[in-house]
Amino acid sequence: MRQLMLLFAALLFLTGGIANLSADNLSREGFQTATLTNGIPVYFKANANNKVLALQAFLRGGSALLTPDTAGYEGLALTMLTRGSAKYSFAQLKDLQWRKSSTMTAGAASFDGASFGLVSLPGSFDAVFDAWSDALLHPRWDAAEFDRVVQDAKIALQQDLQDPYGRAVRELNKAKFAGHPYQADFGPSVQSLAGATLDKVKTWWETNLKSGRISVVAVGDFEFGDLQTKLEASLGTLPKLSTPGVSVPKWTPQPQALVIPFPDAGEVGYVRVDFPIPAVGTSDNDALNLGFTVLNDILFDIVRAKYGACYSVWARSYGFLAPYGSLVVYKSDQPGKVRAYLEEAVGLLASGKALASQASASAAGKSGIGGGVEPQKASYVDLAQVLGFYKSKFINGFYEGQQTNGAIAGQMTSALLYRGDVKAYLDLVDRINKVTAADVVRVIKQYVQQGPKTWVALAGPELLQGVTPQTYLGD
Repeated sequence: MRQLMLLFAALLFLTGGIANLSADNLSREGFQTATLTNGIPVYFKANANNKVLALQAFLRGGSALLTPDTAGYEGLALTMLTRGSAKYSFAQLKDLQWRKSSTMTAGAASFDGASFGLVSLPGSFDAVFDAWSDALLHPRWDAAEFDRVVQDAKIALQQDLQDPYGRAVRELNKAKFAGHPYQADFGPSVQSLAGATLDKVKTWWETNLKSGRISVVAVGDFEFGDLQTKLEASLGTLPKLSTPGVSVPKWTPQPQALVIPFPDAGEVGYVRVDFPIPAVGTSDNDALNLGFTVLNDILFDIVRAKYGACYSVWARSYGFLAPYGSLVVYKSDQPGKVRAYLEEAVGLLASGKALASQASASAAGKSGIGGGVEPQKASYVDLAQVLGFYKSKFINGFYEGQQTNGAIAGQMTSALLYRGDVKAYLDLVDRINKVTAADVVRVIKQYVQQGPKTWVALAGPELLQGVTPQTYLGD
């Protein structure tokens, strides 16, 4: 029985509740808003169809409040919140969450903010809310637990640095964000961990735990009045302290390319190119995200199926306050050639072409690195002919992420931060349906084909023979 309960608790942690995509998830009804006496806003969405309750305290700021010396401190502090409070030892917190099939979640995986969350069943909420709020307001700051938290962070960092793609991304971010607020990563670095002490992390947390940073989002079958009362008696006791507006300038790169020999990569390489993209909340951002859905199929067809140049390839947008996009060629035995392959794929979409909707990019070629199997020739058509298919694909993929109350709370938080309205995520269908083929072609040309880019190529030394920065920067 204990194993089953642990499994259920783990499921709650990973999903934020039981999957249940209903009309309530997508409805604009059921929203309520309140403000605590110290100015903390509370946003609530009722969902009677899902009995799991999701509560999240979001803290704005992220990397803008960090320096290279304190990178990852907010993540360390949030982890310490789960390791004990004034009322509850770490052992008591673990036991309470197991007995109540609930979990506290600490997340600092964004350049723009962090969160401390709670997922609970209704009958357990009162007990675990008391522990959650006590942990947020009165962490125990146990020295032995802090040593373990730092040691875990060092192990995770070392694993990331030994992973070729993880190492490539870290080196890319270090180069492209030099002098930008994002130069202080939300994750810890070798430098910041070397200087991290309990007193430093505690001081950072207490200095930056201000009501003006905090927004609370709740989703589920709550009684909103009762929730307000609980929040007022806990988070509402924080002093009313505003924070200056966080200014995050646009990332504007100078053309640069990093070529990094990495023996542990062996006989494969990793190539990634990053570039600025339109701000979240703009129609161009919507058009680019839809365009990336189209581009991913083309990339697979050209880079993997046609040339057998990689294990996988993809386009992705990162919707931060300083947003950027990337094209990634993952596990390639031709790192010196992939720029031409990427340009061919992007050029097809920029010319208004797309894979026929009945074609399956994943079935177009299974040869992978090095070829070996004659790929099936893909069929290309005018983008306008298949744009409806890709709109449906994009919208379905987006709303598959709304199946739990925890996921909805995350979408509300993101919509609040980047669009100023917790309901804005529900406008996605209308926004995407307004995008035309001409819009997609225009933004692909402007943001992916043109403009300065930052490249990284990391591979085994033999694969990089003859590869220089100019391989990627061109003339």
